[in-house]
This record gives sequence, C-alpha cells and structure tokens, in this order.
Amino acid sequence: MIYLLLCILANLLIFVVFRLYPRLGIPTFPAITMNYFFCVVTGLLFNFTDLKSSFTQIEAFPSWGYLAVFLSFAFILTFTLMARTTQLFGVTVGAIASKLSLVIPVSFSLLIFSKGQAAFTSLNYLGIVLALVAIVLASIKKEKRDITLPRGAAILLPISIFLLGGMLDTLINFANINYLSPADDAVFVTSIFILTFLWGLGRLFYLKLTISRKAILGGLMLGLPNYFSMIFLLKSLEAFGGNGALIYPLVNIGIIISGTLVSVTFFKDKLMPINLIGVGMSLIALVLISWR
Repeated sequence: MIYLLLCILANLLIFVVFRLYPRLGIPTFPAITMNYFFCVVTGLLFNFTDLKSSFTQIEAFPSWGYLAVFLSFAFILTFTLMARTTQLFGVTVGAIASKLSLVIPVSFSLLIFSKGQAAFTSLNYLGIVLALVAIVLASIKKEKRDITLPRGAAILLPISIFLLGGMLDTLINFANINYLSPADDAVFVTSIFILTFLWGLGRLFYLKLTISRKAILGGLMLGLPNYFSMIFLLKSLEAFGGNGALIYPLVNIGIIISGTLVSVTFFKDKLMPINLIGVGMSLIALVLISWR
C-alpha cells in the first residue's frame, strides 16, 4: 500500500508543477524535454550500482527493448498532443480524455492479464464504473476557448489522448507481467527516459527552440516526481500481482481527491456542485474497488 500512496503523491506533485509553470514563466515543451534529462540523472543517483550492474549484464537488445523504444516515443507524443488539446479546448477535455483512458488498462487487466489474479466481484466492477463517472464529474469546468477549432479536431485530438494514455498504461503493465523483475524496474524506466529525452531534443532542434534557464529549472522541478511516479507505479503493480484493474482506478481516484484538496487550498480554485458530487462518488468507488 505504501507504494500506491507514493505513486499518488508523485503524480500529485507533477500536477502541482504544471500548475506552477505559467506563474513562473517556464516554457512548457523545453521544460518537459529537460525533465526527462533530470529523470535520468535521478535514476543514476538513486540506482547507480543497480543500473551499472543491469546495463553491463545486457548482452544485446533486451527482451523489453522494443517496448522501451515505443513507450519513449509515445510519451513525448502524448505530452505534445495534450499541450495542443489544452490550447484548443481548455483543460477540461484533455483531463477527461487522459483520465478516462484508464478504461483500456483496466479492461486488458481483467480480460487479458487476469491469470493468477483474485476474481473481481460485482461490487468491484460497480466501483470501476463509479470511478469512471466520478472522474468525468470531478473534471468538468466552465472554460472558454480562445482558439477557433479546426474541422475534425474536436474528435481526433481527445480520442488520440484517450488511446495513447490507455496504451501507455497497458504496455507498462504488460512489461511488468511478462518481462520485468523488481531488479529490472530502474533500468527499464531509465532506458525509457533516456530515449524520451533524445526524442525531445530532436523535436527542439527541429522547431529551433532553445533551452533557457527557466526550462532547466522547470525540468528539474518536474523530473524528480516524474521519475518516481513511474518507479512507484511499477512497484505498486508488482505488490498487487500486476492487477491493473485495481491499481489504475485507485491511482486516478487518489489523484483526483488529493488534487482537488490542493486546488482548493493552495490554488484557490472554486468547485462546482457537480465536482463535489464527483469527489464524493470517487470515495465510494474507492471503497467498492478495494472491497474483498
């Protein structure tokens, strides 16, 4: 359970850092790119001995190598699409699309990766359904768009985020079940971050963007929680036998509840009545999903 709580905390810190970027005048994409550099540095600082041993033991391309390459590209693509969606639609659509993507890893966990997992009861399934409804209700905001929508973007961008986000979580769980041991977590995550940083540098070079001091600061602020969010997610999945149908709803609900408290307390955001209903429903879903 401690890994689950730490995973939620790390993801909450990512949310807080992104909220601070505009206030600090930090450019988003250069900071996101530098964040992956600091993810690698963090991995080396905390796991240097294990990483050195793991990398030296890799004789050729590891069994999870193709997954790492694909995941690294998908990470940078998802961040790019999320930024574009936020510019076009506001935060609401992007948040709903990304959070609802847990349907995909949950479905795969129940239908494909279910071997060896404890059987879900009707109460657990009801909790998953309530979690999805709660996420939508808690994410609704009154926002105005300042950019005219191009034809077709209203469907393609949110659907892309939904599919990519769900695919990322599903493949991480797939790698955890089929390829990774606890000793492989650090080298797997660090490899993904190295590759993602290289993708980001390539895009910065293509767009002729520079890396400013503020971008480096933003990357440092984001890199630490981003690295540990991946590590603690893998540890949580391992602790619960790869049961993504349990872990992903709990993580998302935990982020919603803690994020709501931080938004109201520190950022002075105002909640609509429907948001409060969503938060309350998420608490009920949390109990039902965890019921054994």
